[in-house]
Amino acid sequence: MNDCENPSSQLSVTSPPQMHPNGSQPNGIQSMEDAFNRPVNPEALQMVLSYLRRNGLTETEEQLQREAGHMIKNEHSGGLRPEEAITLEFEQFIEHANACTDVVQAEFSQLIFPIFAHCSS
Repeated sequence: MNDCENPSSQLSVTSPPQMHPNGSQPNGIQSMEDAFNRPVNPEALQMVLSYLRRNGLTETEEQLQREAGHMIKNEHSGGLRPEEAITLEFEQFIEHANACTDVVQAEFSQLIFPIFAHCSS
């Protein structure tokens, strides 16, 4: 049996997005021009990247990451400048290292200066 005879291998057709009574889309977009002119938030970008990854569109995913990589990086820092984000992460690492047991704390203490030196350069 080939793919044409197998009903489970055929694509399913989905209905178009439903319009609200006032003519707008649920997210407030009224035309494709509105959609293209809207800024993309990091959450939506991450959803698109995961969709591309799931569907094996690696070249498209890599291109999108190159073009919008700055948005993804800034999302994790909470909108802070890079220097502030690094300082915040380093302080959180120090707090975590100090909260660990003595054995683990001794291991972490060996990492503190190299990380500090790398972050401050």
